[in-house]
Amino acid sequence: MPCNALRSVLDILSDHGNDTYNICIACKGLAEGTHILNHQIVNECLGNLVNIAIISGPSFATEVANGLPTAVTIASENKE
Repeated sequence: MPCNALRSVLDILSDHGNDTYNICIACKGLAEGTHILNHQIVNECLGNLVNIAIISGPSFATEVANGLPTAVTIASENKE
């Protein structure tokens, strides 16, 4: 999903109980207006009900489509 939809999707999740969510953030950028990072938006919306991972790296769609090498990294504070 695009970053500008992140908060509204998380608000929907937060209305559906007290489950713990595992979320991998793949969108890039800052929140429009507040300029906060995506993992901060997740923490604001879901608090301690979430395990966050972030995927990042030099991966461009044209390179992937052309079969060129690419790499990504997934990072999380949660060890599970």
